[in-house]
Amino acid sequence: MTDGRTNKVTFSLTPEIKYQIFALKPSVHQAFLALVPSKTTEKDFWTKYFRAEYLQSAGYAAAAEAEAAEDELLAMFLKQDEVLAREARRKLRRVDPTLDMEADQGDDYTHLLDHGIFFRDEVYNRWRTLAQDLNRQGVVVLQGRSVVEVDLEDPTSVAEAFNIVRSKEEEADESGVRERLDRIARMTEMEDLQEPLHHHRPVAQLLCIKDPRDYFDTKRANNAIKTEEAYGFLRQSISKVKSIGFGNSTVAPEIALVVFNGRPALTPF
Repeated sequence: MTDGRTNKVTFSLTPEIKYQIFALKPSVHQAFLALVPSKTTEKDFWTKYFRAEYLQSAGYAAAAEAEAAEDELLAMFLKQDEVLAREARRKLRRVDPTLDMEADQGDDYTHLLDHGIFFRDEVYNRWRTLAQDLNRQGVVVLQGRSVVEVDLEDPTSVAEAFNIVRSKEEEADESGVRERLDRIARMTEMEDLQEPLHHHRPVAQLLCIKDPRDYFDTKRANNAIKTEEAYGFLRQSISKVKSIGFGNSTVAPEIALVVFNGRPALTPF
């Protein structure tokens, strides 16, 4: 709040407000655990956090950039919350396409070039959208208080409790990956890429082209794209895989690797 007579802004920081900040902003929660009290005091931490919030809410983009260039902690608060982006990716991957064929990454508008959690632009990085903040607020409210029976007067204990809760959520996501892959493989069975019914059969059948020129020369003759453009598309595809990973696969990763390497693996008797 401000008294209207000076340029001084005063923030009221209660234990409940700290709890809400940790719940709404995982990146702030992680920064608190990493920096307080080993690298900075709790007072300085919250002072810089609210300074960043003030600069963003007031629209002082130039001042925010100038101060961020000289203060690493302040710059971290001004950046987009990467932890929230990772959580959003995990939620999208939890969708089972065998149960809900309408749900995919398009739910977050990520199929559009200028939308979604994967969109990056230096101009828009300086502002957080109101819709994103409201959506996050709604998620936290619907989830309820995930941290209970902890002393709110001790922010370190609260932060550590949140860390335990989020670690369990990540472990639960990882444990469900194998079950989801197995279910998808059963629903979209490809006989030549499934495990053998009999032990003497290989896991995968190798592709055999008698004369590769009949295939590749024809494709090259009908392809008008330049080599540089094709290489560019390949780099973009690899970058996308590195940033967001693969979605739900219809083939078990181990079997796909066998096919890619060209070595059929035999199941032992």
